[in-house]
Amino acid sequence: MILMAEDKKKERVLVFGTFDNLHEGHINFLKQAESLGQLTVVVAPESAVFALKGRNPHLFLKERLQGISALNNGYRAIAGDEKQGSWDVLDKVKPNIIALGYDQDILKEEIDLELKKRNLSDSISVITLKPYKGDELHSRWLNRC
Repeated sequence: MILMAEDKKKERVLVFGTFDNLHEGHINFLKQAESLGQLTVVVAPESAVFALKGRNPHLFLKERLQGISALNNGYRAIAGDEKQGSWDVLDKVKPNIIALGYDQDILKEEIDLELKKRNLSDSISVITLKPYKGDELHSRWLNRC
């Protein structure tokens, strides 16, 4: 997908993540997504993190939202849905593009199903962004320290 500068301004880009202990891989992910249009960052609440990862994040949701906002890149950071599978955030943001990390395969499947259910598959593009340095800076590895 190649977008002209004026088209990028119109695109509403949505990303999802825990963003616990922000690192270079997160920054790279956000910059890639931002290059596609106006970025909204959905930060997973503790309940969603626990449901997905079987553990609570190191930082509270408020701290993780503040971390995204502190990047001073104009990112809009919002809390994700408390109820897993409700996808209320799609109605709130109305994205044109959902950008996913290279390791968000399960999320991609869930989003693809939800978009089909809502007849939005043709109006919302789901793309997978490139890894920063493969697994070298992946949060799963950093959180083991």
